[in-house]
Amino acid sequence: MVGGIFLLIMVLWKGKVVNNAQSWIFGIQPAEFMKLGTILVTARFFALRQESSKQVWIGSGKLLFFLATIFFLIFKQPNLGSALLILGIGFSIFLCSGININLLIKRTIIGSILWLPILYFLIQYSLSEVQKTRITTIFNPFVDAQGNGYQLVNSFIAIGSGGITGRGFGNSIQKTGYLPEPHTNFIMAIISEELGFIGVCIIMAGVLAIVLRSLKIAQLCEDPFGNFIAIGIGCMIGMQSVVNLGGITGLFPLTGTPFPFVSFGGSSLMVNLIAIGILLNISIFNKNTFYNIEYIVKLKCYFLNKALLYRIQYHYEINIITEY
Repeated sequence: MVGGIFLLIMVLWKGKVVNNAQSWIFGIQPAEFMKLGTILVTARFFALRQESSKQVWIGSGKLLFFLATIFFLIFKQPNLGSALLILGIGFSIFLCSGININLLIKRTIIGSILWLPILYFLIQYSLSEVQKTRITTIFNPFVDAQGNGYQLVNSFIAIGSGGITGRGFGNSIQKTGYLPEPHTNFIMAIISEELGFIGVCIIMAGVLAIVLRSLKIAQLCEDPFGNFIAIGIGCMIGMQSVVNLGGITGLFPLTGTPFPFVSFGGSSLMVNLIAIGILLNISIFNKNTFYNIEYIVKLKCYFLNKALLYRIQYHYEINIITEY
């Protein structure tokens, strides 16, 4: 994690600027790897709290400081989408850590009141003009269809022209120069144009299967650390998918969040593949634990049955001797 924070600092100093965002260094995007790092750190924190039977709130200042540091470094790139996603991942694991819901609601209300002035300051003075424009554009991108709303309008055209079944694989018109970056953030708009609503539903079904499977693995895992990691990975993949689809359909501001396993990007793909590998490892651990428990139960049943059989035979022989 220290190395990840160091790379985030290096990005702000020597990083490469692409599309108004200084997010790349040495050909990688450190913010993507910090998503997985956040899952591991947050999962470890709450796992230790459960093992030591301490309240979740105890020592949470260190975790909040860590998340705030990561958020600030990524926010300054600027990469608001990844920064908010990291906070969302941490909060999702926090909700599943056995926190008292009533206490959480009270503290959330108090925290919201205290943070509203800070949030207003961030929106007014800390967001770049590009970020402010992305937020305001979603309300009516057609007002400036050739300017700030150009990407979103062409995304709408791609999605609408695809219809139910699409134009056919490779027959997209919007990717031939009308829609910028069709292979990265707007890849799902192109897929919708070529494969239609059915194609998008098939891809979303695959993502949903991964998310549900990760939650099932978390449910079966008896180790708190593995449990929270599986939850975090499922939330990371699910949140990225929702934010990306929300961006291309105008429900959310465009944040540059890639679609998992589909959008072009080596850092994002590598992080997602590592996450799936960790999930498989947790799943194998669950199966081994289950088989070990099953084997022990069978052994106990075997010896109990043997003992019961010997006891019955002994009782029967004693009864025969006493009768004679």
